[in-house]
Amino acid sequence: MIHKLLFTLSIFTLLVFIPGEYIRGQVPQTISYQGILTQSNGTVVTDGNYSLAFNLYTVLTKGTTLWKETQTVAVVKGIFNVILGSSTPIALPFNKQYYLGITVGTGSELTPRIQLTSSAYSLHAAIADSLTGNVNLNAAAPIKLSSFSSNPIISGTNTSSGNGVYGSSVSGYGVWGISDSNVGVYGTSSFAEGVTGVNTTPNYSSNIGTLGGLFGVYGSSPANSGVYGYSETGDAVCAIGAFQATGTKSAIVKLNNGSPVQLYCEEAAEVYFTDYGEGTLVNGKVHIKLDPVFLQTVTIDSQHPIKVFVQLEGDCNGVYVTNKSAAGFDVAELKGGVSNASFSYRVVCKRKYYEDERMATEQQAGVLNKRMMQTAWPEVVAKEKVKQDKIKAMLVEIKH
Repeated sequence: MIHKLLFTLSIFTLLVFIPGEYIRGQVPQTISYQGILTQSNGTVVTDGNYSLAFNLYTVLTKGTTLWKETQTVAVVKGIFNVILGSSTPIALPFNKQYYLGITVGTGSELTPRIQLTSSAYSLHAAIADSLTGNVNLNAAAPIKLSSFSSNPIISGTNTSSGNGVYGSSVSGYGVWGISDSNVGVYGTSSFAEGVTGVNTTPNYSSNIGTLGGLFGVYGSSPANSGVYGYSETGDAVCAIGAFQATGTKSAIVKLNNGSPVQLYCEEAAEVYFTDYGEGTLVNGKVHIKLDPVFLQTVTIDSQHPIKVFVQLEGDCNGVYVTNKSAAGFDVAELKGGVSNASFSYRVVCKRKYYEDERMATEQQAGVLNKRMMQTAWPEVVAKEKVKQDKIKAMLVEIKH
């Protein structure tokens, strides 16, 4: 008697059984398969037990058997159900197309072979509703997730001391985020950094950069950049608020021979803004007007007077500064001289909102910085509050 295999639309249902502790390469991988066994004239076979041999290939015809199993299957009204891999685990990576061949008894393999559908390829991901212990996922192709919901596509919660979400890469990005209208990667934390990135490439000496959470921007590295930014048209790294560094703050520039060197920022006990200019005495005196744009960034009053330093660049009796105001100052020659000498000058003024800060503690600096943000950058404060509210709502939703 010749048999052939007919199948329904719901021919494959994947069952993946995972023990309490998932160990990659040791997970029992099985496929639940249902089919209808008929005679050559289309009528179902007589009820009973039949010997069915199952084989998996990577080609539709001929080829080498990659996995095989024979089972004695109960057939009722032509319908049978089997769990492939129940006696011989299917130890295949499922990273390519597979075909199932079936042989009834001692007959020839039925044709055509059955092309496994995508549900069977869930074996490659080995995903279950709940996993405990260590989970390792080997993905031969990129895993792409998309959603039209406002909820996060991927969220990680760890109630112990480990990572919520962790990414590692040999040569690319461990975690990469991009957004057309918001933050690509955002982290929040009540006790430490929200997002941490580590680069262990030898040339970069284990750079560590952390963003968000307890610190606005925080970077730590034993020998190189803690936080690194690159841009050809905008700010590589932009800080809105106070910027602090326990080390030096420097600019890297190239010499004529291409060698890079560092030039360092001047440190002061108080918060000053500085401007420079040139002037020329006319019959021994001249009035210098300060840049009106510069004046919008500083405070000049009786409690916070302007400081002026003049360097003569011509011959005269010497000069002094007088009539200092919130708009400018006068330079006059000593002893009533009437020279027409040139000079350069430097003015130093207190930065607006930080007029009274002097070697402040972190707490004192935080108070002044908050005042500056609320006064000068209310739109940023409001936008950040919206973000924080969204994050808080998201965290509440994740916990529930």
